[in-house]
Amino acid sequence: TTIDGSLQVKGPVRIENDEMSSTLNVSSYFNMHGSMILKQTNGMAMQVVASGSNYSIPAVDISYDGIFSETNTLMRLASSKASKGVIVDIDATNLHYGTGMRIDASNLNAGVALEVIGGSDMEDGSLVHVATESTGALSPVQFHADYVDGGSLLKIESNSISSGSALRLEMKPSTQPSALSTSGTMLHLEIDGEQI
Repeated sequence: TTIDGSLQVKGPVRIENDEMSSTLNVSSYFNMHGSMILKQTNGMAMQVVASGSNYSIPAVDISYDGIFSETNTLMRLASSKASKGVIVDIDATNLHYGTGMRIDASNLNAGVALEVIGGSDMEDGSLVHVATESTGALSPVQFHADYVDGGSLLKIESNSISSGSALRLEMKPSTQPSALSTSGTMLHLEIDGEQI
């Protein structure tokens, strides 16, 4: 289906395609009031390509004005049969300044802004993996709070540790005579600019 112009739909829409070609192609404004199902057997079901200089307008804007409950979900990505590969891929290789992904939960009181659950059969994997290729990065991982009164900026909790460690700092072997130089430290603690 190719539409050269604007498209506004009020009501449910279902589009199916078994070919390798695009399922829906709209070359202008697309406004949907209702439900839409895109079913593609082979190839790509939907592709959004944005160009121009008006970067204040998002390429894809999903909003919900109703009242949310604990069972509501605004956006869901599911791949129940995937055992390998990448479910969500964010390509920001040319990003020099700015933010690759942002979660704004300014009014969060007792909830969780980001939750990662799983790994019941995990042996060698990681629920969260952060790596940098820079040799002079100052803060690859940073936790910041302007004011902490009675809480904790970082908390590590475990119900039981039979063998292992709650926190482990490890320096991998390198080709240098000493992996840790005389000016380096494994742990640096500082209060008001004074190292402790």
